[in-house]
Amino acid sequence: MPLLRILTVPFTSVPVVDTYEELMEQIGSFPEEVLGRPGEAFSYNNDVYGLLGAIVERVSGMSFEQYVTEHILLPAGMNRSVFTPEQLAAHRDVAELFTRKTRNGANEVFHAPVLHDAPAMRAAGFLKSSVADLLRYLDIFRTGGMAGETRILSPESVTEMTTPHVKCDACWHYGYGLQIVPDSVGGPLIDHGGSLKGVSSQIFVLPEKGITGVILTNVDGVEVREIAVGALNLVLDRPLETPLFRFADQSLAAEKLADYAGEYTCQEWMEMSVEAKDGVCQMTMDGTTYALRPVGNDLFVFRRRGADIPVLFVRNEAGAVHRAVYAKRQLRKKAQ
Repeated sequence: MPLLRILTVPFTSVPVVDTYEELMEQIGSFPEEVLGRPGEAFSYNNDVYGLLGAIVERVSGMSFEQYVTEHILLPAGMNRSVFTPEQLAAHRDVAELFTRKTRNGANEVFHAPVLHDAPAMRAAGFLKSSVADLLRYLDIFRTGGMAGETRILSPESVTEMTTPHVKCDACWHYGYGLQIVPDSVGGPLIDHGGSLKGVSSQIFVLPEKGITGVILTNVDGVEVREIAVGALNLVLDRPLETPLFRFADQSLAAEKLADYAGEYTCQEWMEMSVEAKDGVCQMTMDGTTYALRPVGNDLFVFRRRGADIPVLFVRNEAGAVHRAVYAKRQLRKKAQ
């Protein structure tokens, strides 16, 4: 029987980050590569969300977990929301996790019950919660700061969090910890997704319609945003498969395709390869190749599990493509 190779690099080469000090040391070791002046470029980074946890801890004098529990979870009545696997063991009816692997070209789902935990990264998405608890949390943004009868945030703070401060890709803006579509169906749409091994999740709020929603699944790799869009369509009495964004295919001269070809990478270990082949651009990521369809100026989409996913290419001052924006991350094009 052939062995299943899990790691492609020696385990000892993977940095262990358990404390905020180790996290800051790791961030400080990154090559100093500036994307642009403040406000010019946005690239999502989980490490820096971990750093925000350290800031909360130092300013409050409390652990991040304790601060969030005392100031958000308990006042909002979120009684099934915890940070550690040990806390989760005290609850009943907890979903077990599954993950995906590609083996022999086939997508398989495996039982993977062990929960990931990283003490220095708990501010970056390690809260374990339920649909009911997250709906209580989203009331903060639906009501302007209230969770039930308890005020969690001031209206001014909610406004600041949900203001589109920067455009993070071809379709979405970013506030403070929240994604925003300023002109969506029924007013601004506020949302965020998250994924870990064994988890795909999505939250969304349409404040002007008084709508909140949560999608939680116990397997990774699920297009939860498309499920959320379908749920919104049902509530708003729209055809179920109406997309959140519409992209019109555009023609692109074959000789222009070479502009985008190359290898792209970012500091979060994400890699993308683009090549011009047979008159189209093809993108390869995580061992899967997708056809990129041009839909705008340096803007392409690819089809994955029934959804159109945008990829925006960015040019430098000389007009050469030097970055790609995908999944809210800026991927730098390697020198050829």
